[in-house]
Amino acid sequence: MFNRVTTLKSTSAVVSLLVLCILLIVAAKGYFRFDDFAQLWENQFKVIGNPSKIITEQGWNGHYRPLEKLFFRVNHLLFGLKPLGYFIVLIAVFLLTQYMFFLLVRSLSGNVLAAYSSVFFFLLQGNLYLYTVGWISAASTLLSGLFGLMSFMFYIKSTVGVQRVRLYYFFSLISFCLGLLSKESIIVFLALFIAYDFLFLWLEAPSRKQLIWRRLAYHVPFWILVVVYVFVRGSVAGARALTGGDHYTFTLGSNVLDNIIFYGMQLGFLPIAMFLVSLPALFFDGLQLERRDFKLIALGIFLAISAILPLLFFSWHSPTWTYFSAFGTTLASAVLFQRVFLGSSRKNMLLLYYGTLMCALVGNVFLFSQLNQARWWQWGTYSKNIIEQVQTHYPDLPSGARLFFIDKNPQKPYGVKGLFRSPDRLECAFQVWYVDRSLHAYIVDQTNPVETILEAKRDAEDSLIFVFEYDQGTIIDKTIWLRERKLSN
Repeated sequence: MFNRVTTLKSTSAVVSLLVLCILLIVAAKGYFRFDDFAQLWENQFKVIGNPSKIITEQGWNGHYRPLEKLFFRVNHLLFGLKPLGYFIVLIAVFLLTQYMFFLLVRSLSGNVLAAYSSVFFFLLQGNLYLYTVGWISAASTLLSGLFGLMSFMFYIKSTVGVQRVRLYYFFSLISFCLGLLSKESIIVFLALFIAYDFLFLWLEAPSRKQLIWRRLAYHVPFWILVVVYVFVRGSVAGARALTGGDHYTFTLGSNVLDNIIFYGMQLGFLPIAMFLVSLPALFFDGLQLERRDFKLIALGIFLAISAILPLLFFSWHSPTWTYFSAFGTTLASAVLFQRVFLGSSRKNMLLLYYGTLMCALVGNVFLFSQLNQARWWQWGTYSKNIIEQVQTHYPDLPSGARLFFIDKNPQKPYGVKGLFRSPDRLECAFQVWYVDRSLHAYIVDQTNPVETILEAKRDAEDSLIFVFEYDQGTIIDKTIWLRERKLSN
């Protein structure tokens, strides 16, 4: 017999186990990537020997995220330059976040099956977290997501009941502060607190004017934390940290439309599909949502919009930026899913259940095919090969050595530039591995590479120049050949 409650719980458990296996496989195949090398460089040459710089200095690219720097410091102490340990910690943070999301939805809805539905629905959307959990530098996103949900859950608990209200409120403040120190985007939770007050407290309050002043007193400490954070961030990281720079500067143009399409597809493919397969139940079974359901859907949509709206104006987009908004779209979708799943006829319930699973399967297969085309699964192997093969040829490098990489895949995501994004990141990688800040690394296009190298470093000593040809993860040492070519010229 198809027991709906048992089926939903068991399916959630199976999906959770499957996701865990996938994440462990990704971790086993993963490696440090471009921003990871910059973070390791910060830890190796700035934080080691002076831990206070975790707080007193900005991080790479002008960010002020002390907990992100602390994450790399602690993991470096535990695992050194072995990335698997870092990934295991990230997976643990992600799973803990899902549990916190479960508790949050249960608190909001008062329904444990809605909580199961939220986790089940979130995990079905691999595009919303696979890239994030599979990238070590996305630790700031995962940590801020965890602390943001904790802050919101404790905030809710501080508004209901009479016991431990102050304790819950204190935990909410502490969690929000930790979230700020992880990633600045957690500020959107301030708007979420206001939305919650309006939907669940103000609309139900007998004396609304009195409630406004009482809730205002609850919000002031959060805003004080933000003001202090902005002041400290500006003092440590400078004006650029507050006004943005490079891709993080707000702009108007075609980028807004591009971002709307990108985030709309990422966040909407499964919720829209689930809504479509639930329409028969809504029309023919005459299902009606409760007042609290509408509030939860509105709250979820508000979180999704408030988290994604500022990102629409950046000149680029990233899959990791969907993580915050995904909690909103998942909350809104899970409420509808759970209501239809339990209240519809058997035929429409099966349509919803299998239809949602099929849509999720199609979406994730498409995701994996796109990642495979970009050889995303091999990026870690390629980066590892570059470093290890150079070290195999040259276990030691002279101080001031210059490493040139002739990239035969310059337009591919697995080319040297695609893997490291810039010579700076490539340079960070070798400085960290050789523990030598005097090393320099350059990426050279395969078009007239020899002439380019000779022209760029004509006066450099031969003993300091090392040249490698890169092709699809394989390194060929061209150092001796280039030196002979230089002599012949």
